Amino acid sequence: MRDSRASIQPVNWIRPAIILALLFASAGLAYLDPPGKLSLILLSLGPAMLGLLLYLRRPALGVLALVFAAMMVPLSVGTGTGTSLNPVILMVPLMTGIWLLTMALRHRAIRIHRHSSIYFLLALNITVILALIVGRLSWFDIPGAGTAAQLGGVMVFFVSSAAFLLAAHLLDERWLARLVYMFIFIGASIVVLQFVPSMRSSITRFVTIGAMGSVFWIWLVTLAAGLALFHTSLTIHTRLLLAAVAAVTLLFGFMRNGEWASGWAPPLVALLLLVWLKYPRWGWAFLFIATLVFFFEFDHFWTLATSNESWLARRQAWQIVLDTASANPLLGLGPSNYYFYVQQATIMGWGGAWSVKFSSHNNWVDLIAQVGIVGTFLFVAFSASLARAGWRLYRRLPNGFGRGYAAACIAGLIATLISGLLGDWFLPFVYNIGLEGMRASVLFWLFLGGLLSLYKAQGISGTT
Repeated sequence: MRDSRASIQPVNWIRPAIILALLFASAGLAYLDPPGKLSLILLSLGPAMLGLLLYLRRPALGVLALVFAAMMVPLSVGTGTGTSLNPVILMVPLMTGIWLLTMALRHRAIRIHRHSSIYFLLALNITVILALIVGRLSWFDIPGAGTAAQLGGVMVFFVSSAAFLLAAHLLDERWLARLVYMFIFIGASIVVLQFVPSMRSSITRFVTIGAMGSVFWIWLVTLAAGLALFHTSLTIHTRLLLAAVAAVTLLFGFMRNGEWASGWAPPLVALLLLVWLKYPRWGWAFLFIATLVFFFEFDHFWTLATSNESWLARRQAWQIVLDTASANPLLGLGPSNYYFYVQQATIMGWGGAWSVKFSSHNNWVDLIAQVGIVGTFLFVAFSASLARAGWRLYRRLPNGFGRGYAAACIAGLIATLISGLLGDWFLPFVYNIGLEGMRASVLFWLFLGGLLSLYKAQGISGTT
């Protein structure tokens, strides 16, 4: 029987209707000649409709299109609230809706994988809704975030979770490999072209700042290095090229953005973890050497990564946010709210005392403040479940794409969780990195979804 995940067949009349709609849209655009953004929106209708047709025909292709759009399509649709909607926010809900509707129509049931990570993720999203409800209460004498900002905070959780589920159910190993190599090619091109002065301005026209978050650097290094170390079926030249991608990316992140620790420290951790997995007997030796280098060069690393003023401000911000969230420790203060509640606090640093709205610049503090201890525990349980699945997959598979990918996901997961200590990278905060940051953060969720897809395909016992 043909796998329903491999193809979603549209009704016979849909295809000619879409083609006619494209023709009419093009004719209307030529006749009206609208200015500015309206023209761009109308021009995007053609590719959007074509993409919809391809997604209906081959759903896995939609996941690849999502990554390409997140990295390379600088589309931004204004909402009138100071926040714009990017391709990730627009595409993921649409793709998820079509996927669920198709299952309901074809199978008269919504079928998802039975795995603890999905149960924890669904429970996390229920907690987000509960946090939104309690967040509407008056916890302090000052108002919290507006409705639009709170809904934006909810969207961060929902869209990230939906991206994970899409990848977990629509990708098989062949399409997962295509996704990985496409991402490595795009990412390597972006990094390499940064070394060409005449190309830098061209890159910025397509690649937004949001697409270059910490998660981008982590997973580009991790996936390239993981395949180079474990995918022994590849030619030696291909493996050397992948190793070069990982090395150049890490070097570029260190040389160009040395003071931005999020760009090189978590990827470096991921690379060390991969080396440890590859050479377990030498793991303690690598750890010992890395510890010695870190200890003797601590001042140098500290100067690169931060400053005393910045570290002082961060520690104060974390303490203030956590103290504020203690008003409702179980479910938190609701999405986005704490940003307004902390404005009465004072932060010392940079030669003065400041009473301003601020974010914690820490994903873990943000989690506790927004969804409380319950939501944070569920996210940790979700991550631990996937780490366990990745470890079982890594131990079971022989060297090849699957084992390299599993190793990369183990290292990438740990490194991404560490990056959350440096910024809100895997669940962007509305008032800091914002929804635009989901261009990069969605990679974390998609690649972990790919890990679960690969894991379920292997039929390993004890998966729940």
